[in-house]
Amino acid sequence: MTVIVNVASISKSYGGIHHVLSDCSLEIPYGKKIGMVGPNGAGKSTLFKLIADWEQPDSGAIFRLPGTRIGYLAQEPTFPAGQCVRDTALGGSRAMAALTRRMKQLETEMADPDVYGDEVKLSRTMTSYDQCLAEWERLGGSSYESRVESMLLALGLPEPIWQSDVAHLSGGQKKLLGLVQLLLDQPDLLLLDEPDNHLDVAGKEALERLIERYAGAVLIISHDRHLLDVVAEQIVEVNGGMATLWHGNYSEYAFQKNTAMQSQLRAYDVQQREIARMEASIRRLISWSRNGDLEATYKRAMAMQKRLDRIERIEKPKLHTRTMGLRLKGSRGSDKTLELKQIWQLFERPDGSDHVVLADLDLLIWSGEAVALVGPNGAGKSVLFAIVRGALPPTEGQVRIGPSTQLAYYAQEHQTLDFDNTLVDEIRQHKAMYESEAYQHLGRFLFNREQAQKPISALSGGEKSRLQFAKLMLTPANFLLLDEPTNNLDIPSVEMLEGVLQDYEGTIFVISHDRYFLDSVANRVVELQDGQLTSYEGNWQDYEEMRGRIR
Repeated sequence: MTVIVNVASISKSYGGIHHVLSDCSLEIPYGKKIGMVGPNGAGKSTLFKLIADWEQPDSGAIFRLPGTRIGYLAQEPTFPAGQCVRDTALGGSRAMAALTRRMKQLETEMADPDVYGDEVKLSRTMTSYDQCLAEWERLGGSSYESRVESMLLALGLPEPIWQSDVAHLSGGQKKLLGLVQLLLDQPDLLLLDEPDNHLDVAGKEALERLIERYAGAVLIISHDRHLLDVVAEQIVEVNGGMATLWHGNYSEYAFQKNTAMQSQLRAYDVQQREIARMEASIRRLISWSRNGDLEATYKRAMAMQKRLDRIERIEKPKLHTRTMGLRLKGSRGSDKTLELKQIWQLFERPDGSDHVVLADLDLLIWSGEAVALVGPNGAGKSVLFAIVRGALPPTEGQVRIGPSTQLAYYAQEHQTLDFDNTLVDEIRQHKAMYESEAYQHLGRFLFNREQAQKPISALSGGEKSRLQFAKLMLTPANFLLLDEPTNNLDIPSVEMLEGVLQDYEGTIFVISHDRYFLDSVANRVVELQDGQLTSYEGNWQDYEEMRGRIR
């Protein structure tokens, strides 16, 4: 298989201090679908920028097969201000956009009296126009607009939003629009940096189908293990400045890595015992030679030391990546944790008509349940959560929280945080404690003293998530309301969160599009669609199977 990009022993640092990549190598063959994983801050996005030629390595080199076209979808795609969705998508193909501009320029020239009145100039202009027209036809110009519209629909961007300003799109919709732009030129290599962030399940499934069918190579950074199981043929792990290639999808990678780590740990233990035995023997020989002044015994000791020095030492593997030290204590609470009866939620449209979000909705959650609330973006899941936590009164209906139920809320957009506060002030305002205790608590969530003194507004999305969990840990609660808790977390942090929630003794009500997470945590799935709830016993996989049988 032809290698189209070869990353050869590159290093990259910022300011000469922060070393991100060191002696990092990677080969990308044409047509391969490769997932990239690693802790936040490990250098995955930096590696993407280097491959895309947005930045240059400090040392090493990146070789690209001549003529290789690379498309890069950044975490936060940007678009020209003031454009509508359809026009932005149409401008995605650089080749087509340049050709269209050139043809319009030539059309203007042909209408110019100085040109159409001069036979030589007119002939030259018409020849250029014919050449452009031929190239336009070769690139599929006659079907270009219909192809763009088909792509918009296939990726979940419906016709009603095509005339909307791109500034009004959600984060997930902007990702999809950026993907449409890239696909128009069909690059040989697609670099997708967390394209699934903010997408609902339907959007993720559309993305999976697109990647599976794509003819070129795809390198995708994602924390969605289900997506990586579906699309990835190989996994590249970026950690410690280096890239390690594993064959297979995410589950295969996780199994192989765990097996290799356990094998390395056994080999390390055996070697350490052998080294300790040899060192003890060397010490005895040296002691005997000194006591008896035996030169031959001393030479034996030195020969053993030389053999010991030549042994290639096996590094002790790090079996666990350091993650936030989250611990949650729950309790049983009331048998009926939450009861919703005949809930209606209506909002008034600009034209005065009613927009029905929730329609005569009933729900009962029992103590100890872990209930997942799923449904497409815009279905009203966050609205339902706002009603449950008392932030929004329902238009009609009753909300009953059990008398011994204590609720704690994790917000998708981090609304529980005061962005003007420093981290340490936020913690101390949430719970009275000495400053030293606040620093110690934040340290459990991977914040050092310097970071703890910064304003919350300066934090990344992942850091804000960790801070929310730091506050949640200090909140006495037996009913957790979690709105997209895995967004912005790396895979080790999500896996740690899964373990904490599996051991939690209280009740959980969670919105999530992370199917792997829901398989691990949920014991009931409630689907919100068209204002109505449908309940399914079991985890995500059980829900998928039952839904498939019903539909």
